[in-house]
Amino acid sequence: MRPGPRDGSLWRRPFVWKAIAGLAVIIAALSAPAWSQTRTVSIDRDLRVFTMMAAINAAGFDVELAPESHPVRQEIRKISKELDPAFLARMRQFYATHKEGQPDEAQPAKYLALALTLSGPPDFTVTIREEDMPPEARSVARFADFLKEFFVKARIPERWVLARPFYDAEAETLGPPTRDAIRQADAYLRATSGTAIVRHMSVFVELTAPKNSVYVQSAQDEYFVIVGSSSAPRTADLRHAYLHLSVDAALFSSINTVSGTSALLELVSKEDGVAREYTRDAFSMARESLVRAIELRLDRPPENERREMLDNHYRSGLLFLPFFYGALPAYEQEEEALSAYLPTMLAGLRIKDEQKRFQDKFHQIPPPQRATRLVETPPDTEVRIPPPTPLDRMRALLVDASKALNAGETDRARTTFQQVLESYDPENGSALYGLALIAGKEGDDKAARKYFEGVTQSASAEPSIKVWAQIYLGRLDDLECRRPQAVEHYQEAIKLGDDTRNAQAIAREGVAKAFGDGCDN
Repeated sequence: MRPGPRDGSLWRRPFVWKAIAGLAVIIAALSAPAWSQTRTVSIDRDLRVFTMMAAINAAGFDVELAPESHPVRQEIRKISKELDPAFLARMRQFYATHKEGQPDEAQPAKYLALALTLSGPPDFTVTIREEDMPPEARSVARFADFLKEFFVKARIPERWVLARPFYDAEAETLGPPTRDAIRQADAYLRATSGTAIVRHMSVFVELTAPKNSVYVQSAQDEYFVIVGSSSAPRTADLRHAYLHLSVDAALFSSINTVSGTSALLELVSKEDGVAREYTRDAFSMARESLVRAIELRLDRPPENERREMLDNHYRSGLLFLPFFYGALPAYEQEEEALSAYLPTMLAGLRIKDEQKRFQDKFHQIPPPQRATRLVETPPDTEVRIPPPTPLDRMRALLVDASKALNAGETDRARTTFQQVLESYDPENGSALYGLALIAGKEGDDKAARKYFEGVTQSASAEPSIKVWAQIYLGRLDDLECRRPQAVEHYQEAIKLGDDTRNAQAIAREGVAKAFGDGCDN
């Protein structure tokens, strides 16, 4: 006989519980797939970022990347009318005197970089040494002194409560296409063969930022990507940041073995139309070149577009791009992960060949057109944030319940999941799945089975949740010596096709061999 559910069942096995805990993240943000031991990605919102963007909007930042900004931003821009005039004047003086000759559209990046170094409200204190701060954040570090007072005077907590459902809805929209783009990148990188170094990319939705804007900040093994609202998810930008995160470590060690790279930097450092961030060092140029080459191999644009993109990127200063683009097809025929193959690839890099390419080609390509100035937003209007809809409130409850579950606050998570079922949607897949996790954690296999079965029938459950509900139903049947029924569940998981957290391999393993060892096969 198998042990009872409270003695050694599905929920008491460490490996299985680790998988279940990870899957809870699906409800809140982006799921953690099989490669999460190496790189993880989350999509969320951040009160530090919200407060900072609200503050610089009040202090004078007033540009937009599209004719219409998000209603949240339109509402936030009215804060300046409510602030103490003397306090507002000090903020505006700081903002105006720290523009460093750059237009308004160039300002948010350094303030957002600063926000990411701060503790949370209400103190907003810098959490790292000044010398360790990003240079752009260091230049405006004293602006943090305004945030504590601004947080209170601008009634940020009250505004945050009203805005959060819009942030959660945007994050929910962004999650599935981002997950697909990252899976595509991982397949190309063969990421499962990578190292065990944990690297993380945090994607923060920020609706008070200009529409279609994307800001990226890196800090050792962590990347931060802040995205404004958009009519279409900016998955290409998020994939670009993820590729940076993925190739950084391996490329940094490999490019240092190539001699003579400084000669290329000298060739391009003073040319018009060259992005200066590419000419700081060989690694910066090589990293962006490699990422752009990978994107071209992934997207495979038509031939005329491909040639134009190669030329434009090359003319912007990516002198390693032709080499990487030409070398990647050989990598695609190998079985190694890109991180392991890079030394072999770079062994074929000849600086003299790249110098000759530069002399023959660089000046034959017209410099890239300068980006047009961003359009200023219209004056303040009377558009107000509409009250949250029932769907907004339900999404907010699901996010809160998921976070409570991940934090180990089981009772609060259970109450909130049940509130979703009782007040909004009695068949909500995420709520049912959360309750199944809680029941399993508490050893109540009967209740877990009921909730997992509800997930499989729910129209709102994502495939990433349904596939694991089928797997766990199969394991429950295996533990109860119901092998034919278990196999049916594993086969249903295979039919779903979703491979979140290596689900397909695990389902096939379940078909081949019963879970556990307490039944006679």
